[in-house]
Amino acid sequence: MMLEGVVCVYYKDSLALKVLDLCQLPECLVFEVSHERKKCIFALLYRSPSQSSDEFDEFLLEFENLIDSIYNLNPHLIVILGDFNAKTSSWCANDTDSFEGLKISELTSSYGLSQLISEPTHILPNSSSCIDLLFCNQPNIVTNSGVYPSLHPNCHHQVIFANIHFHVHMPPPYERHIFHYNRADTDSIKRAIISFDWENAFRGLEINEQVELFNSILLNIFNNFVPNECITINENDPPWLSKFIKNKISQKNKLLWEFFT
Repeated sequence: MMLEGVVCVYYKDSLALKVLDLCQLPECLVFEVSHERKKCIFALLYRSPSQSSDEFDEFLLEFENLIDSIYNLNPHLIVILGDFNAKTSSWCANDTDSFEGLKISELTSSYGLSQLISEPTHILPNSSSCIDLLFCNQPNIVTNSGVYPSLHPNCHHQVIFANIHFHVHMPPPYERHIFHYNRADTDSIKRAIISFDWENAFRGLEINEQVELFNSILLNIFNNFVPNECITINENDPPWLSKFIKNKISQKNKLLWEFFT
């Protein structure tokens, strides 16, 4: 069996993202990202190119219902994107008009949604077309949008993108317990695991209790034989700001303070 039109979303876990149940289309994900008490709603969907006329009518109806449902939430920002398998010259000058493209363009325009991708996204040896689309109700806050080359040489679809100008507050610093497994005493870990009387420890316990006990014992062994520490994570720090660099900055600040005092 071949899967067609599977959609998924990757996002940073620091974002306050919530999945919304707003769409009846089979290949569609809708989610909300909060921004300074304003709702930013994103929808990702796929439309099969093999739809019959009746199936496309049903798609168009469900798509309109989705847009209605999103607008009823009074969001600050709406972004709808995905592979629509539809094209029109109003989106990309080199494309011819398809019936599906004209109907989708007519529908989205009636809701004040602008389509921001204007170059080919589906490139074949002898043809190309713009069928991967991105609709937005506030194009004025989109600082850049366009197409990147495909990540795989055998994939005909290119990558579409948009940079949106709004700031999402990062969570406050938090502590995280980490283990330095590259410096672990592996021989001691093996001896501790082998010598522990697992059979008697698990006797009489339910399966969930056994799992909880197993994790507790294993974690205790790691605590004893793997160097570990609690570190402070600050999402506002740039990726290059390592612990070593932070220490050097602290040393510099200390020397400056001593010099001026």
